[in-house]
Amino acid sequence: MLKITQTFQKKYDIYLIFCVAVLAIIGYLTLLSLTATRPYRFFIKQFLFILPGIITMLALLSVNYRKIQKYRSFSIVFVLFSFLSLIAVLIFGQENLGAKRWINLGFFSFQPSEFAKIAIVVYLADFIARKKENIDDLSSLVAPALIFSLIATPIFFESDKGTVFLIAAVCLAMLFCAGARISYLLLGAMSLLTVLSTIIMMSGYSRSRVVNYFKSIFDINEILINKDGNYYQVKQSISALGSGGITGKGLGSGELKLGYLTQSENDFIFSVVGEEIGLFGTCAVAAIFLYIFLRCLKMSESMPDDFLRYLCLGLSFTIVFQAFINMSVATALIPTKGITLPFISYGGSSLFANMIMAAVLINLSQYGKTK
Repeated sequence: MLKITQTFQKKYDIYLIFCVAVLAIIGYLTLLSLTATRPYRFFIKQFLFILPGIITMLALLSVNYRKIQKYRSFSIVFVLFSFLSLIAVLIFGQENLGAKRWINLGFFSFQPSEFAKIAIVVYLADFIARKKENIDDLSSLVAPALIFSLIATPIFFESDKGTVFLIAAVCLAMLFCAGARISYLLLGAMSLLTVLSTIIMMSGYSRSRVVNYFKSIFDINEILINKDGNYYQVKQSISALGSGGITGKGLGSGELKLGYLTQSENDFIFSVVGEEIGLFGTCAVAAIFLYIFLRCLKMSESMPDDFLRYLCLGLSFTIVFQAFINMSVATALIPTKGITLPFISYGGSSLFANMIMAAVLINLSQYGKTK
């Protein structure tokens, strides 16, 4: 066992492994504390995904650089498969809380959008590696824009607008790092916002959420003392964070999760962490994600080629941007999005996809060690 540990420490970035492990442990302990209302439901079901996730991570750690390069040209196949899976969700999908994001496979529900995020990062990393010399040409951005639309459109109609914004942010960040003109990226961002805003404002429920959010920006009392249901989740989330104080009430001792804070196991699990582990816990979680971000930025500079460099950046952006969105929703900085907190929230597809991304990043860390 000691020899295996020493081998891992010598070959891979042990600090990156430690960060992922700590987040997973925090998530698992937090889910265990939720068993007060649903005895061991989340704890056991999450465990059933952790085991195959660990096996998949170990398998991905054994993939060498040449094999990664060999299959990168098949990224478009990955994208097309993701697109077909997303279309299947719209046709055969299972609806839950007004959103249709899952395919029921009997023994578990599969959420294709979680893996579509990986597909578009792999595609874009390959695209940038092949077209980097012309990346500042507007015509060269047509292909990634079409691929983004192909993936984002069905996700949007699954009522998963948060994932659309996440994928858009990741794509824009990758293209920015590759040297695309800021004016072109702003044009793309504004076009996307215009289209999405128009569709959202045509939907009564979505329009209400956006309008209420902007009201709350100018008057926090809109959230804290409003008696209707428009701010219910956010109000309970802020109450949970505030009641935890500096050190929290202790694992399992939180009260708002007992039916008061809905979706406490996934979208608002950051609030449960705040109530039970306190400001210390929430700051620790945020600091770990920030460290992963900075570590991967530094690591990307040591990659042997452009494909791996932008693959490293894209996967780290996906994990960290998603964490930022989730924490921002919990603290009322942005409207609710239905985005999970990586490695911590309950959800098999989300956990499995994040473990895949983490495994690839840990694999890539070996190239930083050889520099």
